[in-house]
Amino acid sequence: MKKTLLAFCLLSLQAVGLTWAQTNPPAAPSVPATDEYFGIKVTDPYRNLETLTDPAVQTWMKAQADYARQTLNAIPGRQGLLDKMKEFDARKAEQVRELKIADNDRYFYLKIRPQDQQPKLYCRDGYKGTEVLLFDPEAFETGKVYTVNSFSPSYDGSKVAFEISEKGAEVGTLRIMDVSGKKLYPEKLENTWGVGEWLQDGNSFTYVPLNGRDVNDPTARLNTQSLLHQVGTPPSQDRPVFSAKLYPTLGIRPSDYPYAYYDRDTKLLYGLISSVDRYQHIYYAPVAELARPKIAWKPLFKPGQEVTNFATDAKYVYFITSKNAPARKSCACRWPSPT
Repeated sequence: MKKTLLAFCLLSLQAVGLTWAQTNPPAAPSVPATDEYFGIKVTDPYRNLETLTDPAVQTWMKAQADYARQTLNAIPGRQGLLDKMKEFDARKAEQVRELKIADNDRYFYLKIRPQDQQPKLYCRDGYKGTEVLLFDPEAFETGKVYTVNSFSPSYDGSKVAFEISEKGAEVGTLRIMDVSGKKLYPEKLENTWGVGEWLQDGNSFTYVPLNGRDVNDPTARLNTQSLLHQVGTPPSQDRPVFSAKLYPTLGIRPSDYPYAYYDRDTKLLYGLISSVDRYQHIYYAPVAELARPKIAWKPLFKPGQEVTNFATDAKYVYFITSKNAPARKSCACRWPSPT
């Protein structure tokens, strides 16, 4: 069977080559643009193709699409190949990924079946429990195509937060569901880039939204902040808990991503400053500090300590550092903080 399919694919590719040899694709419109770099002039004959609103560019792109469709449709045996691929896809078993288990032994996971276009969010109580479909992105809104980018259940398994985006967009919307009733809470947390980090109470979490959905807009990722959201309340009431504006002395740059998250092993709140720097820049505080207007953050690691990874338990902080260690070294120290 594999040899037959391979031969079929090779014949199809050969047919494509013959078809391309017989016709020419539409010529791209050229409006040369010249720049000078260090005294050397460089001409780009197709700079104009970057302007997607140009009618000439749009006409050319449509002509390219029509040419591609005509070429593909002319492949001998194309439909037979598609039918065979569909047959093989129908034989595949369903795929399950991103399994997460809550404290109440409730399993959460994404699953896609051969007949599905998008993975769907499911849960079950216990390993042998009855499977329950929680969220179907294909049936969410008529005429729109959504994807579940990521999800995070609360520790007690009573709620699940998940991010959806339309047509596979990088920036999405965070929704929250009451699991037992399969009921969505009314609030929509916009411009998210991942799900939030739940607190132990199972009714609140932290998250970092962007300033806009346009991934090409550099200001969308500048001066972001970690917010605290209470389930069932409007996003307008979300409170900043970690940001450069709130804590100007912590060294958070405009391009950094300030993440605040709870770790229940140590029962501490961590403030992680994420950037292109590979060394950790982290603060910590008792989670009870969230009740105060401002958190008394204490330094855990700064970039100068050259820590690349760390783990904690109730007594120790374990970390890997490359400082004064070309091959890196593993270290451990007692709380409250390494020195």
